[in-house]
Amino acid sequence: MAPVARGLSDAYRVVEPFQRRRSGDEQLTVARHVADLHEIINFYAADFRPALLGASWGAMLALAYAAAHPSSVGPLILVGCGTFDLVARAELQRIVGERMTDVILAAQRRGATRRRRVLESGRGSDNTDLLARSTDIPT
Repeated sequence: MAPVARGLSDAYRVVEPFQRRRSGDEQLTVARHVADLHEIINFYAADFRPALLGASWGAMLALAYAAAHPSSVGPLILVGCGTFDLVARAELQRIVGERMTDVILAAQRRGATRRRRVLESGRGSDNTDLLARSTDIPT
């Protein structure tokens, strides 16, 4: 995610937290990682709801954080994210449904059109072509 963070840093303040490592007998749990992320967000973004971007395991943690602290997070960008169980999946679908607006749906349609054009042009292997422009979704 470091290249994505660098690319976003021109237009946004980017904080890329590193997950704690296990030490001694301490158990690393999702709850521990969510608590760490909450501390970071309270430190860097106490006065606004930041967007969270995560890929794979980071996306799972961003999702878990949003479920635990819905009033502390803004938009979610989840890349390759699953859910922990069926209850979590249903909660994700409910929250996404609540937050959808006409502007976001229009941006999704533009993104789908852009992705289709990229794939048809044969440039689909370059993931940078698939990133939405920051102007597509208002902050």
